[in-house]
Amino acid sequence: MASEVSICNQALAHIGAEAEIESLTESSEEAKYCNIYYAHARDHLLRTHAWNFATKYVTLAAIGTAPSGWSFQYQYPSDCLNALEIVNLAGEDILEFEVISDSASGKFIVTDVENAQLRFTSSITDPNVFDLGFVELLTWAVAYRVAEPLTGSTSKKGEALTIYQNTLKSTTAADSGEGRNDPALDATWIEARL
Repeated sequence: MASEVSICNQALAHIGAEAEIESLTESSEEAKYCNIYYAHARDHLLRTHAWNFATKYVTLAAIGTAPSGWSFQYQYPSDCLNALEIVNLAGEDILEFEVISDSASGKFIVTDVENAQLRFTSSITDPNVFDLGFVELLTWAVAYRVAEPLTGSTSKKGEALTIYQNTLKSTTAADSGEGRNDPALDATWIEARL
């Protein structure tokens, strides 16, 4: 089973760190840097791709009056890291929306769709829910961030970045291969061949 500590220990092993951690809050340098970078690296990765394990659907809650140019305004879901699309139950057209914010009330989603349903990437913090490929990618993302402060080596940081980038490509490709087929992507590919 994955845990924040096991993910960080794999990251530390990637860079050849001599010590492992038992907790992100212990007083070691390794724990200090893992604690600084872990959550940010996780959330950044969740936003980089529409991960299957983190994708959710919700019918949005209408709130207030939409600004000019839009018909409806909805509350931005509290666990949303990336609003992907307004689900179109009626056809194949892409439904336009925009994420807006104001300093007093936070974020909103505006669209011309009544009773809009949003597909979004959720803020998943439980490592047991993570896809195996995402865990591997996250270990390299943390390794990249902690390599130089812990080892003083820019080459270890560079190596971690290279492996991270290669892992990102293969992991997102595998994740994208699961689930429904996107006819729009197929059409673009077929069109390009003509």
